Amino acid sequence: MDLYNTTLLTCSRCSNVYQYYDYLSHSETCSIVSGSVSGSGYNSDIDTEVDSDEEHEEHEDHEIYNPMFNRGFYNELDSNGGMNGVVNDGVNNDINNIIQQVSRISIDTGLGSDNLLHYGNLEMILEQCECSICLNTYDIYSQFYKFKCNHAFCIICSETWFENNSYCPLCKTNLKNVSG
Repeated sequence: MDLYNTTLLTCSRCSNVYQYYDYLSHSETCSIVSGSVSGSGYNSDIDTEVDSDEEHEEHEDHEIYNPMFNRGFYNELDSNGGMNGVVNDGVNNDINNIIQQVSRISIDTGLGSDNLLHYGNLEMILEQCECSICLNTYDIYSQFYKFKCNHAFCIICSETWFENNSYCPLCKTNLKNVSG
């Protein structure tokens, strides 16, 4: 049984209780935040403080290397000892990744009223007709858009509907996918 794993230690700065190995890592973090980083890498509050090279060699196998506490990490701390720069860099990277992913998603923005002639023809009706969208009745020689799905709608309704939609309101055919 490892004596170090069963030993509980209380941090004098924050009063949290940790097992020995967790305490070693925590004491470095807690001393960084409080602004008192010890040069030895061990907190002076515990019984296993290392004072000489011989004792350091004896306890060398008990040290934990934590890459967060290398020299580069200390350079990332702000003037108050906080990790705002480190956290903000990570958040900024996450935000940039999300923006790149969203830009790859194609969103149906409609056909656009300027492009309606690519998806149908403007035709003059030869008999009285009712628009299926607005339900208004139109007289002979009124103009309607007739789309590739063979449905026809008045000009105003066609421009309004297809500004935000790419599918026919009657048959739900996506006109962007219809050829011919």
